[in-house]
Amino acid sequence: MPEARTPRQLGEDLTEPVAQALAATARVGSIVPMGPPKPVADQSFKFLVRSTEGDPVAVVLCSPAISPDLVDKAMRCAREAKEALGPGLGQAVLEPLGEGRLSVRSYAILPYCQPLSEKRIVGWLERRRLRPKVFDWLLGLTRQTMRDITTADKHARFIRPLGHLAELRGASDSLRLAATHGLERLDQGRWTPRHVLMHNDLWKGNILLGGEGGFVVIDWPGSVINGYAAYDLVRLAESFSLSDRALGEQARAHCRQLGCEPQDLSAHLAAGLGHLSMNLDHFPMDLFLPMAEACVRRVSSAVGSARGQVR
Repeated sequence: MPEARTPRQLGEDLTEPVAQALAATARVGSIVPMGPPKPVADQSFKFLVRSTEGDPVAVVLCSPAISPDLVDKAMRCAREAKEALGPGLGQAVLEPLGEGRLSVRSYAILPYCQPLSEKRIVGWLERRRLRPKVFDWLLGLTRQTMRDITTADKHARFIRPLGHLAELRGASDSLRLAATHGLERLDQGRWTPRHVLMHNDLWKGNILLGGEGGFVVIDWPGSVINGYAAYDLVRLAESFSLSDRALGEQARAHCRQLGCEPQDLSAHLAAGLGHLSMNLDHFPMDLFLPMAEACVRRVSSAVGSARGQVR
């Protein structure tokens, strides 16, 4: 039976380990939950730590009782991503100030970084300033972590998820077409897929101000080292309100790194979506399908825009 603890009780239990982790830099004044609980079964608890002067100094992530290893997994995935990215690009991945367990729940203490402003004008200015840096970082991620696939990978990591998406109940015609087109291109030898590191939830809410590069990327528990190109790109583009033309330019740049034609970006995306559809866990299918449809539609439109520019 899962351990029943309220956010307030968890915050009290975290006081001592947080104080120890911050002993050299700040004295802990308060530890309070960040925002109301979300109606998601596997959602981690988040706490804001303020110093005795009232300044935000750290954020604590604590696993839910239903998934006590979730934060431990997130930190492990973040370390793997940081190593894969190398010393330059890896600066965007935070290192924890401390980790441990409260009974069965894993937790991690991270340095505080400022989220993007929710105020319309200030948030727009921040996104405009960060946009080229973030997209350059993502292109560098593709270049740094791209790797060829094995024969076994071809079937398990591409043919199988593409086939699953093509036959997925409730999938739209455009989703099925993207999947079948990828299978055809793969069978004809006209598309050579490659692995890349995939964050799996790359949007503006998971990008914070701070770090040597001006931003950090958080929330890595769903990341995959041998992941799929295009999904992070299209989610980030949608989050930063990129035009079809701007996304088309990014699509061409990523395709040059991947050694594929622009039309094959939809195949990379479809393989990633197929993989996600096979590993939804607590994510509802009725939310996944419209999101996947929007991603395919966005890439198709951007690739069309990119073709128009080449002409």
